[in-house]
Amino acid sequence: MSKWLFIIAAFWAFPFTGALAASAPSTSSSGPTVSQLIDKAADLVRANKYKEALKVSDQAVALDPKSARAIVQRGDIKDDLGDHQGAIIDYNAGIALNPDYEYAYETKCGTELDLDRNDDAIQDCTKAISLDKTDQDAFNYRGRARYFNDDDQAALDDFNAAIALDNTVAKSYAYRCDDLRDMQRYDEALADCNRAIALDPGYSFALYTRGRTYDYAGKTDLAIADLQAYLVRAPDDEYGKLWLGRAQYHHGDYSLALPNVSAYLAQHSDSQFAYLLRAQIEVKLGKTTDARTDATQALRYAHINNDDEDAKDAQALLTSL
Repeated sequence: MSKWLFIIAAFWAFPFTGALAASAPSTSSSGPTVSQLIDKAADLVRANKYKEALKVSDQAVALDPKSARAIVQRGDIKDDLGDHQGAIIDYNAGIALNPDYEYAYETKCGTELDLDRNDDAIQDCTKAISLDKTDQDAFNYRGRARYFNDDDQAALDDFNAAIALDNTVAKSYAYRCDDLRDMQRYDEALADCNRAIALDPGYSFALYTRGRTYDYAGKTDLAIADLQAYLVRAPDDEYGKLWLGRAQYHHGDYSLALPNVSAYLAQHSDSQFAYLLRAQIEVKLGKTTDARTDATQALRYAHINNDDEDAKDAQALLTSL
């Protein structure tokens, strides 16, 4: 996630107060100020020069170790480089310097979401919202965390709030589409995904989640078309391959579905859902021995993951074999 663009606007939206005021950008007759270094780092990120940006950000923090703005920006750059834990450390340091730095809570929430720390993300986004009730990203991030926690109605409330703040942002509609699909409100979900794609035709996540929604709605031709188009944009995404395989299975294209589901299992060997799906495909292809092996794995991991529904389906398939 690239979040650095928001830091300058978030910072200048508030006057210098408290700890942040005490760490106003330093000046030096022999070099750039902290503010100039922050701007330079932002320019480098815009140019996709993340490593150079990190070096400049390090300089800004060294020049003024009490600049919450510089430290949080460095966290965003670390996050862009994949150093999520390092980013969290910087966000916490920024918050320690300025406990009312709203953007620091929001961006930390987004990184915690990437780390699957959904409860922490909810807590930090809730704090961000308490400081700024117009922060659309905070509502979207919290909604996603709630969605991943299977709290669909609370997630829906957050996505509704995000859209109420700005109804021109594709991401909000795509997230709500995902949530509405889980609630089996397929027509509403598809309307949201269509809206997201209309707003941003290049937004690949909307194409991905619309493909999944078409599959759940029983429109497998459309699901396959969307997911294939998504994989043209993201050819290495194993999740896209998994859901394409599921749609192909429902469409009766078993020989096409099998390698796609196998590609997902090559990277997620503990997924009872994928083992069960592959076993079902193998049954259709007459691969009874392989189906029994995969169904046994599905049952094993379903028990490990305390998934009673998948365990019941895996046992039923094993019994039928």
